[in-house]
Amino acid sequence: SSGINAEYGQSVEECAGVTYNRASKTCTAKNKRTGDGIQPNSNAESVSLMCLSANRGGVGRCAKNGVRFTGSVIQTTTVNSLDLCIQLCTNKHNCESVSYNASSRSCEIHNKRLGASRSNSSGWTSVNMYCLGLEHF
Repeated sequence: SSGINAEYGQSVEECAGVTYNRASKTCTAKNKRTGDGIQPNSNAESVSLMCLSANRGGVGRCAKNGVRFTGSVIQTTTVNSLDLCIQLCTNKHNCESVSYNASSRSCEIHNKRLGASRSNSSGWTSVNMYCLGLEHF
């Protein structure tokens, strides 16, 4: 079985890939899908976390209802739906997640996957773009 710990990579901010070294039994998070280049190495296994996106869910599974990501807002705007907020994020450099309030139509764009912190906030829905498989590389 593979020694790659994709869960480790998913918990590291800006991680795009993971390399596992069998000899040293270490996992290294990478901020680029292929690191600084691809080199054959019989002791290493690498995986791009984007390749795992097929196992991720849609908005229904990824949305955190009643949760507002905080402390990492890079833009706030008004849009008519959560889907439009997500679409805005996919076109915004460094967007990692969104928080949306349907009643005020407020869309907050964040530069961290789960915000710098989280709060329980009625009316807010937050979505991690990595969960959707829509993050930037």
